[in-house]
Amino acid sequence: MFYTYITHEGKNYKLMIDGGSCANIIVKTTLEKMGVKAEPHPHPYNVNWVDKTAQPITSVVRFISTCLATRIVFGVMS
Repeated sequence: MFYTYITHEGKNYKLMIDGGSCANIIVKTTLEKMGVKAEPHPHPYNVNWVDKTAQPITSVVRFISTCLATRIVFGVMS
């Protein structure tokens, strides 16, 4: 796990990134609190859990990491 930072509308946010995960996902309520609008995902998919449930990922949001100077793309989970 590591941390990075993004800036959105003049506010700084600290993100925790799980380097062992195979998917970058963010919860929809987090985006709502930040006032960020997601866009449709070009290739929707499901995230499957150990208990055999699945969550659809149908939208995406992009951020620029201020300390990594790179774009981070997250699928949005309800």
